Amino acid sequence: MITDFRQHFNFTDEFIQLNNAGMPPLMTAAQLSFAEDSRRLGEQGYGVVPDFIARAEKARVDSAKLLGTTSERVAFVPNFATGASIFAHSFPWRSGDRILSLAEEYPSNAYIWNEVSRLHSVDLTLHPLTDQKTVVWSNFIRAIQQARPAFRLVAISWVQSETGVMAPLAEIAEACQRVGTQFFVDGIQGLGAFPFHMQNLKIDYVCTGSHKWLCGPPGHGLLAFRDDQFLEFRPPLHGAMTYGTPDDPTDFHRPPVPSARKFEPGAGAFLQVFAAHAALKTILHCSEEKIAQDIRSLRESLCRELESLDFQILGERETLKSGGIVTFRSQKKSVVEMSTLLSNQKVLHAAKRTGLRLSPHAFNTEDELQKVVRILKDGQC
Repeated sequence: MITDFRQHFNFTDEFIQLNNAGMPPLMTAAQLSFAEDSRRLGEQGYGVVPDFIARAEKARVDSAKLLGTTSERVAFVPNFATGASIFAHSFPWRSGDRILSLAEEYPSNAYIWNEVSRLHSVDLTLHPLTDQKTVVWSNFIRAIQQARPAFRLVAISWVQSETGVMAPLAEIAEACQRVGTQFFVDGIQGLGAFPFHMQNLKIDYVCTGSHKWLCGPPGHGLLAFRDDQFLEFRPPLHGAMTYGTPDDPTDFHRPPVPSARKFEPGAGAFLQVFAAHAALKTILHCSEEKIAQDIRSLRESLCRELESLDFQILGERETLKSGGIVTFRSQKKSVVEMSTLLSNQKVLHAAKRTGLRLSPHAFNTEDELQKVVRILKDGQC
């Protein structure tokens, strides 16, 4: 465990926090940000607005640092689903375009691309998963390379929410580049847990939310672009901020602002932005590389312990091919029975269709994992 990471939280020992792929504890810095900024807003009203606007741009700069792009290419959105929908419905589709995604994707991804297919006469291809809920990435990459006509867009999660299967982003991006396909990534199950740099990886678009591994608040997310291609996108939502500021005279010939802010049509969600920024600064300070190292160490330890009790690990067993998620089954107990057992002992987890999901973050400890394993063993799972 990172020595100083757990100290940035104030959760009690009442629960063992192992549903961090769902919603981890809100970082203390984010809580303090909410308290202080809501107090200031209550005391000063509009008087805080100039400072809030300046601070929002600082948050945008650090968000760009997290993602590996520039601040002009980052839009604040309410959550992943809204950001991905904004992207999907502003993308300049042509009839006959093709999208490649994965079967059994997270619902927000699945529904969005299905709706694009329906509305824009776009063909949606869903690449199958194996019986073990893994992806044969060589076959996925071959599908990109051999598609005729080429896919217009590949849209997948970096880390699969159900099982933690992690996409080889660099290899997929290279395959996309070779055939002129663009690459959209749902980063919500990886950002905050593992280093990411969309410029270096050559990923065209990424969208995320702050309430998972980033340990920020719900109600805030990021939509980011690698280059300036977004200038071709027509925003699906419109307001004063799309074209400038509320103080600018209305001009129906004015183009949208030449930055990703054109996807933010109205008043900013300042309190969410600042709370998310407080959590993000802590993660950057603690080092994404060290956080990733500890998450992988905890995951590997948990997998070994579960295997010693004959649990079946779903997805990728190899830790370097997985996110911070461990999903498993028992031959003795159903997922519901195991979930009830852990719930009774106040172990936070997720009961998924495929199995029971645990997701340790860098603030978790080996002792906590050992306690969970003992609960499962004593429960004859």
